[in-house]
Order: sequence, then C-alpha cells, then structure tokens
Amino acid sequence: MGQLNLLGLCLKDKSLQDGHGTPKLFANLREYKMLRRLNRELEMLFYRTNKQVSAELKDLVFKTFWEKLRSNSNGFSEEYDKYITNGTVTVETYQSIIIWHIATDLCFYTDSGMNEPNLSRKVMSKDVSDYMMYILAMCPLAFSTGNAKVGFESTRVNVEIYFLLRNLSGLPKDQVCEKMISGYKANDFLKQKYLSREQKYLSIESLLPSAIQLAKELNQKNGKWEILSFG
Repeated sequence: MGQLNLLGLCLKDKSLQDGHGTPKLFANLREYKMLRRLNRELEMLFYRTNKQVSAELKDLVFKTFWEKLRSNSNGFSEEYDKYITNGTVTVETYQSIIIWHIATDLCFYTDSGMNEPNLSRKVMSKDVSDYMMYILAMCPLAFSTGNAKVGFESTRVNVEIYFLLRNLSGLPKDQVCEKMISGYKANDFLKQKYLSREQKYLSIESLLPSAIQLAKELNQKNGKWEILSFG
C-alpha cells in the first residue's frame, strides 16, 4: 500500500536534505528554473513509502463496506463532508481527501494515552489517510475533476509557507502538529476581510485552515477514531 504524507513532505527529513529543504539527490535541480517543477515531482517520489496491508485493516475495510451496503445511509463522501461543512456546501472529492488527511495527521500526533482498540484504529486511520494522499498526488487522473493536481500542489505550497512564517520547519512532527492546533486562529489565512461560506470552504486556500479546524473539533470527540476509520 503506497504511502505519502503531506505534512512530512513539507517538513522534509533533515537527514536527506542539503540544508535548504531539498533532498541531496535533487538539490542541483534548484539551479535550473525550468526544472523546479520537475524537482517537486521528484521529491514526491523520494518521500513516498510502501506499507504492508495488515489483516486487521483488510477486515475493517470489508466490515465497513458490508455495513454500508446493508444500510440505507449516505455514501462515505457525504458522511465525511458533513463534518467539514455541516452538510451545507458540496465538497470536491480531492478537497475532502486533503482536509481529512491533514486533520488525521494532526489528531494522530496530538493524541496519547489510548487503549489498545483505539490505538489500532488510530494507526489504521493514518495508514489509509497516507494511502489516499498517495493516490491523490501520484495518480490525480483517478479523480473525475482536473483540479486534483492543482489542489494538492496549492495546498502543499500553502503548508510550506505556513511552516516558514511560523518557524515550524525543522521541528519534530509532534511539536509541529501541536503548534498548528494550539496556535490556530480562524482568520489567519483569509486574504480578504469578508468571504461567503461557500468561498471559505471551497477556495483552495482554505483547505489548510479547514483541516486544522476539523482536527480541533475531532479532538473534542470521544469517538474520533471511529469517525476517522471509516465512521
């Protein structure tokens, strides 16, 4: 199962860098303006990983899909979107994946002292989240909309700028996630003073703050890992 973590990609592993945020293998590409985009594509290849699918995860996927088939509930996307927009705004699939991926990471690294069942769901939630981000980043044509690639890259840039402006680059990931949640302010990301509800949720720029806000709300719920592991 392919794995790609957006926050990890933006933070980057210092042991593999040239000191300026780029893996040593591709650092020389920085000197060539026309190759900068290729450099960012190569970075994703460098930071992706693979993970064995556990029997427990297979069992969870099977049980969850079987429960959905037997019920008359909405699909996965509709049920997840209601946590983002209270069901008032339509969210594109790629937007939902990005928001939930970041929120899952924030919950994962700011949660501790869990019992074994919840710990298992916590790990599986992150594995699935990193897999969905892998599909989005590496296979954007799998989505019906052409905005998936643009949405991923725009969010990646916004996260990198966020880390830079708040001096988060280079810190351990658990500290970064803690600071992202504790230091979040609803108006931090808005360039304009007034935006409609639709603009706020659907603008590419709003995906990061929406993810942080979602993580803050999930952290207040006792059953957040049931929600994050397919609901």
